[in-house]
Parts: sequence; structure tokens; C-alpha cells
Amino acid sequence: MCSSDACQTVSAISAGMDFTCALLSDKTVRCWGLDNEGQLGDGGGVNSRLPLAVPGVANAGALAAGRYHACVVQEDGSVRC
Repeated sequence: MCSSDACQTVSAISAGMDFTCALLSDKTVRCWGLDNEGQLGDGGGVNSRLPLAVPGVANAGALAAGRYHACVVQEDGSVRC
């Protein structure tokens, strides 16, 4: 995944029901798919075919998705869903 002059690799990927999230090598998370339950994490409530950055997630070390949610464990041990 590239933007501007920087490219990131996918470190992990996890899928819920009709949406997917990827943990990138820069430790950010991007999600795409249906957003009818807010599962993309961007607060928009709009479905997206393109990966959208999840605001407020930095230094993510692990990623997991369920039916309508996704959670990350950040390197400081905190969890965001």
C-alpha cells in the first residue's frame, strides 16, 4: 500500500462480517467494506471499497476482528475497539 512517497507492507489482516482490516508496517490500521455498524472505525458510517485509516490508532501490535467489530492491541498494552 503506497501513498505519497512512502509504501507500507501488510503485517496482519483480519476480517469480520462484510469488512476487513489490515495492520500496516507503520503500525497503523486501515479498514474497508460495510460500515453499517461502525465497524470501519472512522466514525463515518459509510461503506468503503478503499482502505480507510482508523483514526486514533498508533503503534498497533496486534489486530483481531469479530462479526461487527475490530480491536487492536497497541504496543503500550492498551486495547482499542
